[in-house]
Amino acid sequence: MTEHVTGLTQLVNHYLGRFALALLTSLHVTPENPETPIPEHVVMAVVVLILGTVLALFLRSRLSVEKPGAAQQVAELLLTNPLGFGIKDCWKRTLGTKG
Repeated sequence: MTEHVTGLTQLVNHYLGRFALALLTSLHVTPENPETPIPEHVVMAVVVLILGTVLALFLRSRLSVEKPGAAQQVAELLLTNPLGFGIKDCWKRTLGTKG
């Protein structure tokens, strides 16, 4: 099965692939594809982590108890809402109330 490699993964492997390959070799790990030692799923996981961190920092700087802005209201709506399909509601349905 061939893995689809996006341009972003190729770019990351172009700049960081040598270092990743050297690290993996020193740990006696052989990557599946030595041309792209950093696989697509790792690159995308790092992209999601960076975007989530930037979003959290953006929202954190705009939190206010007295005068919540639109971004804060949207974030609160995603966490819990009256219709019962927020993140906290899904969490409770999946894991139960204990935890």
